[in-house]
Amino acid sequence: METVLYNSLKKYSDDIKYKLHMPGHKGSKEIFHNTEFQEKFLEIDLTEVEGVDSLFHPTGSLKQAQENVAELYKTKESIFLVNGASVGILASIMSIVEDGDEIIVPRNAHRSVYNALFLTGAKPVYLLPEIDKSTGIAMGINSDTVEKALQDHPKAKGVLLSHPNFYGLCSDIDKITEIVHRHNKVIIVDEACGSHFKFHKELPISGIDAGADIVVHGTHKNLPAMTQSGILHINSERVDVDRLKDYLMILQTSSPSYVLLSSLEIALAMVHEKGNELFQMLYDNITWFVDELKVVDGIKILNNSCVGNDGIVASDLSKVIINFNHLNISGYEVEAILNKCGIQCELSDPKNILLTFTIADSREVFGAVLSSIKEIMIGVATVVSHDALIDSLWHVPEVVFTPKGVRNIKGTRVFLEDSLGLVSLNHFSPFPPAVPIIRAGERIDERVIKLLKKYNAPQTINVWDEAGQV
Repeated sequence: METVLYNSLKKYSDDIKYKLHMPGHKGSKEIFHNTEFQEKFLEIDLTEVEGVDSLFHPTGSLKQAQENVAELYKTKESIFLVNGASVGILASIMSIVEDGDEIIVPRNAHRSVYNALFLTGAKPVYLLPEIDKSTGIAMGINSDTVEKALQDHPKAKGVLLSHPNFYGLCSDIDKITEIVHRHNKVIIVDEACGSHFKFHKELPISGIDAGADIVVHGTHKNLPAMTQSGILHINSERVDVDRLKDYLMILQTSSPSYVLLSSLEIALAMVHEKGNELFQMLYDNITWFVDELKVVDGIKILNNSCVGNDGIVASDLSKVIINFNHLNISGYEVEAILNKCGIQCELSDPKNILLTFTIADSREVFGAVLSSIKEIMIGVATVVSHDALIDSLWHVPEVVFTPKGVRNIKGTRVFLEDSLGLVSLNHFSPFPPAVPIIRAGERIDERVIKLLKKYNAPQTINVWDEAGQV
């Protein structure tokens, strides 16, 4: 049998020399050169056998490893994850809500949040992020938005906040945490892309230091741990630890990979021992890279310009957002050309590309990417900038069914023109801004129809009519 998956992975790795996306180790052999990890890879591919401890009931080396990490991050307790940050989000939400409970979440939260709502039967109270029309990017959640949601929904069990968002932009986690605690609620922070925040003064504050109750890290994103490794940090007495651990045991594999767990420990030992040096080098390289790009006509680096606007108080320096609003070229086109040069972005959209750098990226990487972008820009005409989005009609429609409640409803397809007032059984979320126009279980109103038409949604939509007339 041909090894088609392995062959495709090998080809990608051979073709793409510069990987400006996760995982944080970037496939670099040098990142683990002072350890035996690569040589011992298969030998340590063990699971819960005698002598190597148990993920769910650790008493020996794994218990000590997690305690070391809790000391590194200064948390009450830190628990290793082998199903990514997603399983940490699932377990965290399930530990605080039951069927019918309300929980306050960002409208553009990670899909693991919606999966948790489906599994629990909880009802979402959505926080709508600010949206920047000129770039098309969903920005921050204003603290006033959180305050109002808590006032309007006093029975909500807690709040989940994404910190940072996928573009590396951060809402005011300090102020929001204070507001949530003043209302005597639990705050869960999805810090999947922020496991490195503790390790350099120029990085945003971590939800841990802001006093959040639960903080979830995806350590493969910005640190050099292997894909699917993560940490769930318990950071206060508000957390029902036993319930949380029960859900982690239910949701995670019963045969956890000790290769993943070892890579996580080694990555954190690396930043503990040399973090200041490694992240200072990263900071210096990014500063040089950004300064060089700033002189290219038509290019704008958005990171710092976002700070202070639309609910954003900080930006992760390791995620570089390059905007082409003033150039006759799209983010998609730039990414495609870079790809042919052996460079893969984290993402692209109509106006921007996002590059994720980590401590595994050398000055050679920065230089090669810089040269390629400058070469692409030669001959590209400047244009009068125009908004990436239409006038903002984004809002939260009436939620009729919970994500769990809508799953068993059979609907009928009608023309979009005839859907006003009916309940959508479809989900539409254009990117950017990756904020849903409507989710299944929500009532279709005039603004929804206008947005769907603007973004060329299908002419028909699957709906439920509570009057029974469809």
